[in-house]
Parts: sequence; structure tokens; C-alpha cells
Amino acid sequence: MAFFTERSERMYIENNISFLTSNKYNWVAPASENLEPMFKGSEPNGDAYFEYGNGKVTVLKDQFDVNYKSRVNHKEIFIVFGIFSINEISKLYQTKNNDTLIIVIEPNLSVFNYVLHNKKLKIFSQPNIVLFADDQPENIITFLQPIIHEISYAKLLKKVNFHFTNYYRTNEKELIKQYIQLIRQTILGTVRAFGNDIVDSLIGLERNLKNLPFVLKAKDTTQMKDLHKGKPAIIVAAGPSLNKNFHLLKSVKDKAVIVAVDTIVEKLLDEGIVPDFVCSIERSERTYEFFYQESNIPKEVTLVAPAVLETRILEEFKGNILLPFRNEIAETLWLQRIMNLPTTSGIYMGSSCAHVAFGIAEHLGCSPLILVGQDLAFSDDSVITHAEGTIYHKLNRPPIAKSRHDIVEGYYGGTVTTTDTWRQFKVWFEKRIGEADLQVIDATEGGARIYFTDRISLQESIAKYCDKDIPHTSTLLSNIKPYPIDKNQLINNLQCEVEYCEELLNNIVIYFEKVESMKIDFKSFTKHHDELSVVHYIIKDVWKNDLLLHNLQSSILKYLWELNSREQIISKENVQTEKEEQIKLLGVMSRTIYEVQRHIKAALDELNKE
Repeated sequence: MAFFTERSERMYIENNISFLTSNKYNWVAPASENLEPMFKGSEPNGDAYFEYGNGKVTVLKDQFDVNYKSRVNHKEIFIVFGIFSINEISKLYQTKNNDTLIIVIEPNLSVFNYVLHNKKLKIFSQPNIVLFADDQPENIITFLQPIIHEISYAKLLKKVNFHFTNYYRTNEKELIKQYIQLIRQTILGTVRAFGNDIVDSLIGLERNLKNLPFVLKAKDTTQMKDLHKGKPAIIVAAGPSLNKNFHLLKSVKDKAVIVAVDTIVEKLLDEGIVPDFVCSIERSERTYEFFYQESNIPKEVTLVAPAVLETRILEEFKGNILLPFRNEIAETLWLQRIMNLPTTSGIYMGSSCAHVAFGIAEHLGCSPLILVGQDLAFSDDSVITHAEGTIYHKLNRPPIAKSRHDIVEGYYGGTVTTTDTWRQFKVWFEKRIGEADLQVIDATEGGARIYFTDRISLQESIAKYCDKDIPHTSTLLSNIKPYPIDKNQLINNLQCEVEYCEELLNNIVIYFEKVESMKIDFKSFTKHHDELSVVHYIIKDVWKNDLLLHNLQSSILKYLWELNSREQIISKENVQTEKEEQIKLLGVMSRTIYEVQRHIKAALDELNKE
């Protein structure tokens, strides 16, 4: 048995804590007092023995996989299971590409605790290696978020590979399967979020700029921060599970803030339930025609939506209008900058009207946030997608095509069938709840399980949390003033953006002509390889402008994913491919920047007319 003195163990843990705290991305969960399995002893060769409560003894070894081949020519995210094999991890690190990110996952806190006290973790003070040590698999969702949204790692998302150290090569297969599914869902949701179509983004910019007059008059979201602090909010979505509990919502009048998605508001009003807020996000004409045209939404209901909404909705809506800026979106940072507004003017609103509803309730300081009708999955008969009384239910459309791969954990356990879009919505909820440490109750009583929520029935939730009168929202909003936007300063800022676009366009054209004229042959391909690196400086110039980043992010990432997925060898073929990829990227960049500039000029013309 190996023997460690108290002093040597203390030295190990002090050094290891220093190594682990050097990287902001490392995640180590607090260990409970009664960890299982318990450490029983170790051998001089490094093997360690752990015993479970049922008497089963597990031997952990630090042995390198003889079948492993160097990954030095591959840029990727490399996920490694098991921290015990620290020598194996070090060898993996030595044979990876410099840009590759290694993520080490240790699901067993007892093993991590042993390693922390008895092995050197200096490898974690090196760049591009991070640790996740936690016995709650769903926490991997929150852990991954800041990493995969960092550009140096986001560019690797199209190539994710897994490696299993000695113990995990033969054990814990179901647990590993759960981790891989959670990682896959999180990354897929992120890739989709990055992948907005350029035309779609430009339409959004055009609508934001067209609706500037409404933004200038809208209530200041910053002044609404924590307006309902500590008060319960019921966020009403339109999933089919709502049918069983609709009648309960009548009992919460003046006892909770009711935030409804646009899809369900007509049904609520028909039942005599007047929500505090109605929330929209889609900018299509259908949103206006389905939910607002000739609607009977009373004046005391407040509209919450991003400024991309169909202009007719803003013109005709009777009540207060909130046009909060959209956190997590680069375009929002640009809008806030040119209007000189603080980041508190934004809310988290994801990509669905239910996310908008959740975001405004969070911004108001409501707690707990109670979700109903948030199925994010097909009903039990695998056909119905919305509650009764909604426009989609009335249209009686054909069932949505399903894939056998669209399977997630159900509210009551087991599995349910979902879609890629609904899965993305689910991941957003989990991300936001986890990173903000919110108290959220899922009272949907059906559909997909949303991690980090307490599953309590709506009846129990109302009885426990909705027992006191709260101030009426429309009364509180009467004291909120419009955004403090200086119109003249806004015009000056927009003019500066026009000039920035013009300078960048000129630089792109000059470089484009140089790339297009390159003749790649066996004598010159090495020289041209070096010359083609200039594109990364242009990408940096685009990346530091939030508006251009928002519109070009998907194209730049697709280019980087293509570049990084190729084997990292300098050859004539690879240099020729790189030239062709850059020509495509530069063409998209120049056209997009021209369109952005054109939309800004049009907005300037309108502002100068007023």
C-alpha cells in the first residue's frame, strides 16, 4: 500500500487547487461527506481500490490505450472521461493539436477527491484543457455554455470526439451514454443558434431600424428591473398538457403575475383570464394575422417583444408596449451602443415567445417562475402539438413529421418524442435556469423534462406560492418612463457605422483581388499558405463590430468549421481548397456589409426627415 504523510497530502491539494483555479472554465462540484465508493487503498504501481456500499470493489488503473493514435493534425473538441488516469491525460495533451480543446469529465466525486489529494494536476494549468467534476450529469449543460460560446472554441464545434480512460473503457456505459446525449443536445442547440441565415438576419436589422420610432417611445426596460421582486409568476405556454389545468388559472387573479405567449392569449381571454403580459417574438405577418389583427386584447395587457415585430402590431396595440433588447444577441449590443443604453435594457428571450415570457418574468424579479403548457414534446397520442382553443388547434393541420432520433427524457421519466426545434427550446431553458440559479417550477405535468426545475403540479404550486395579493402590473407601469435616447446622438452614431462599413469594404476588396489572382502550384503553395492567413485579421475586424458579427457569424463559423475539419497539413490541395473557401467567404462578407450599410443609410434618412 502506498503511504502519504499528512504534510505531503496537504502539499498535493494546495498545489492542485492552485492549478485548477487558474482556469475560469474549470467546474468542480462541492463534495458531500458520505462519498461513494470509498477509497480503500492503493498499490506502489498507482492502482487504487474503491469499495461500494454493496461490497463491490473497483480497481482504477492509469494505463494508456494502446490503440490511440496521435491527433496532432486534427483541430477538435476532445472529451475525455476519467481523471484518475492523469498520466494518460498528459500523453493525450502532448499529442493533440495546439488549438484542440480537451474537456476532462469525472462523474465520480469520490475518485476526484482521491486524485485531488494524491496526484499532481499540473496539466490543468496548461491552456486548452478544462475539467468538469460533478456527480450531477445535467450540470454539464451549464458548464459547457461559456466554453462553446467562446469563438476560439466555437470554431471547433463541428468536430467533437470522445476518449475513455482505463476505467470508463469498460464501466459506467449507461452514465456515459447519458453524458454524451446531454453534450450532443447542448452542442446541437448552440450550432443552430449560431446558424442564422444572413438574409434572415438582414431582415431583422431592417425591421429593428424601421421600428426605431416605436423604440423611442417604448417603456424603459431598465426601470422595470425587479418591479415584481419575489412575487410568483405563471408563464403560460400553449402545449397540449395545458388542457388538464386551464381551469386552475382563474384562481390566481391578483395572486401571481400571468405572462402568456401570443398563441394562448385568445383562449385565456375567452375563459375570462386577463394576463399581465402577452409575449411575441416572430416578425412574420402571420403573427399579426393570427394573434393581433382585430383582437380583443384589453388595454391593461402589456405587449412584450423585440423590436423586429410586425409594425402593424405596434401601431394597433392598445396597451403599454415593452420593446426590450435581446440579450445573448450581438446585434443587441450594437443597438444598445448606438443608443447609449445600459445592458439592463435587455432581457433574455431565447428564440421562442415562451422564452420571451420567461425572460420578462425573470427581469421583473419574479420568483418562483412557474411553467405551464411548456410540453416541448408531442402529446401522448403523438399528434397534438397545442392546447385546445389555439389557432393551431383550430387549423387542424397534418401532424409534424417525427424522427426516431428526436427522443428526450419525459416529465414523468421514460422518453417522449420531440423535434429539433423543441429540443433547442428546452436546452435554452436549462442553460438560463442553470447559469442564473433561478427557482423554476415545471407545472406542465407532461411533455419533456426540463432539467434544473422542480416538478410540482399546478394545483400544489398555486396553493403554496400564490396566496397573497400583489400590485397590478398596469398600475406599476404607469410610473415607467420611455427609454432615455438622444435622437441627435443616435444619428451621429449611425453615421459613424456607415463610415466603418465603407473602410472595411475597401480592405476586403483589396484582399479579395489578391486572393483571386493567386496561382497555386507546387513551387508557390507554401508562400500562398502564409499569405492566406491575412483573412483572419479581416475576420477579427468583423468580429469586433457587434452588428457585422451578428450578420456574418454563421458564415464565418461555417468557414472556420470547414477549415478546422481538414487535416492540418500544408499541401497544394489544402492551400487550393483554402483559396476557394476564402473567395466564397469574402464574397459573402462584402455583399453583407454593403447591405448592412444600405439599411443604416435608409434609417438615417428616415430619422433626418422627422
